[in-house]
Amino acid sequence: MRFEDYPWQKQTGAGRKARFKAFDATGDYNGHVGLDVKCSKEVATALRGVIILAKLRIVPTRPGYWGNKIGKPHTIPGKVTGHCCSVLVRFIPAPRGTDTISAPVPKKVLMMAGIDDHYTSAKGCTTTLGNFLMPFPRPTVISLLFSGERWCLPSLRIRNSLTIL
Repeated sequence: MRFEDYPWQKQTGAGRKARFKAFDATGDYNGHVGLDVKCSKEVATALRGVIILAKLRIVPTRPGYWGNKIGKPHTIPGKVTGHCCSVLVRFIPAPRGTDTISAPVPKKVLMMAGIDDHYTSAKGCTTTLGNFLMPFPRPTVISLLFSGERWCLPSLRIRNSLTIL
C-alpha cells in the first residue's frame, strides 16, 4: 500500500542532489514481519530494492496471552520497549478484542506481525515516518529473545507486502 511520495534532497557544491526514500513492511499475519528502508536515485529502483530488503529482514514474533491461556495467542507476552533514533516505543498487553491501539501506519505493520491486541505508546520525534516505523518490529523480537525459546527461520510464504513510498 502506497502512502506518500518521499523525495529526499541534499545541497552539494554542484547543486541539489535528489533521491527517493521508500519504506516497506512485509508479513504473513502469523508471527513474522520484516521492515526496511531503501534510498535510490529513481523511484522504481527504490521500490524494488526495499521489497527485497524487507523480505530478507523477516523476523519471527512471539504472541502471548493477556489473561488465561484460552484460544489462540493474540497479544504480546509482557511489557516491552524498543527504540530507534529518537523514538521510544512501548507495547503493553491488552485483553482479547481490544484491537491494536496505535497510529494507522504502525498498526498495519503490527497486524502483519500477527499481534492483534495490545496498547502502544510512542515518545520522541514521531512525525518523521522513518523514525516512527523502524522501532515497531524490535520489541516483538526482544520478547522472543527473552522467552528462552530457540527459533530458526523456516521458508515463509509471504501473503502481503505493504510499501510506503
